[in-house]
Amino acid sequence: MKLTPDGGDAVVSSAPGCPVAHGLPFSPFDDRITAAPWEWWAAARRDEPTFELSELELWYVTTYADTARVLTSTKEFSSKGGKFKPVDALPPALRDGYPSGHPGQDSMLMKDAPAHTRIRRLVNEALTPRAVASYEPRIREICNQLVDRFVADGECDLSREFATPLPLRVMTDLIGAPEDRDEEFLEWTKDFFVFYHGTPDPDPAMQRQIAERGRRVMGWMNDHIEQRRARPADDLVSRLVHATTPEGDPVLTNDEVLAVLSSFFTAGTETTMAFIPLLVRELLTSRDQLVALLADPTLIPYAVEEGLRYWSPARSTRRRVTADIRVGTTSIPAGATVHTSLMSANHDPEMFADPETFDILRANAKRHLAFGRGAHMCIGAGLSRLEARVAIETLLTRLPNLRMITEGRWESRLTIPRFTDFRVAWDM
Repeated sequence: MKLTPDGGDAVVSSAPGCPVAHGLPFSPFDDRITAAPWEWWAAARRDEPTFELSELELWYVTTYADTARVLTSTKEFSSKGGKFKPVDALPPALRDGYPSGHPGQDSMLMKDAPAHTRIRRLVNEALTPRAVASYEPRIREICNQLVDRFVADGECDLSREFATPLPLRVMTDLIGAPEDRDEEFLEWTKDFFVFYHGTPDPDPAMQRQIAERGRRVMGWMNDHIEQRRARPADDLVSRLVHATTPEGDPVLTNDEVLAVLSSFFTAGTETTMAFIPLLVRELLTSRDQLVALLADPTLIPYAVEEGLRYWSPARSTRRRVTADIRVGTTSIPAGATVHTSLMSANHDPEMFADPETFDILRANAKRHLAFGRGAHMCIGAGLSRLEARVAIETLLTRLPNLRMITEGRWESRLTIPRFTDFRVAWDM
């Protein structure tokens, strides 16, 4: 499906530094652009493959080759620092609730080797291919339980009633949290983005809500970590708190465990919440491919990979330049913040032929960069793929003649925009 903001033919121009289409300069916070960014990224790749967005004090890298280089060159492009607002820059209400800043700033996503390597190795042990495969029965059970709630209605908001609770329940299962805390964890996950550099501060009333919710959730998590330290269970928290060095000392501090959990909830839920309805929407608007999937469900994993390429759930990922450097023909100064546009890279015609066509039989779809690449490649990629595959299998099996009622609505964010209000119907 190829969209333009006004539904008409694309008219593209470019301006120095920032791509322009339909008279609009690129902005990651414009819902119209978030809904259909292809023309802006095409203009950037053609005219200014690496450009500066001065109002956000960052640079965008847009081609596949340059994006892959940034993601894998960890010495020149650091993951450490710069992603979160400094504590002293937070409004007073947020600072009261998060006196040390958001715990996500200490996650392994924000670290370089060797600190990143040490933490990632432990988390990898909980997410081996065998461990991920063992979650399939539980994920299938959750999918069917969710469908049971609305199947008799003949229609639903797939974003709110299925795609949102699915990854959230998987994640809370993974850490051993009770189901009655799911809603609060969901809101806490959304709060993460308020602390991200470049995001406007919420109004004072919302700041107070966020601060109070943070105190409750982090209080519960700290108590949970201590409980698992005293009484281990078969969950991720227990594995993390009981990992020891050869000398018998804990590998991770409580703050580091909390940071891992924070990153799991943001990276492991928000992306999947948006991706599943987007994949369903593409299938419903590409009827020939939907028919092919119904005839041969073994194609579903291929549809998932093409969906990840087409609608990269995380639009970009951030790095800090450690020394003056050239990316393509553009010079970027040391200390600058770079955003690799994963979505633009995944629509680069130098890598993917006819990139704006959604094709579940695309031979090289799995070369997409939706999960990143290199040392910081998404550690939950296997789990995300499994959730998406089982979700599509369940929906196509249980909801006959599935069809779209509304196209959905975007809420723009710098890196992971939300996709909501996607209503579908089916035959009873």
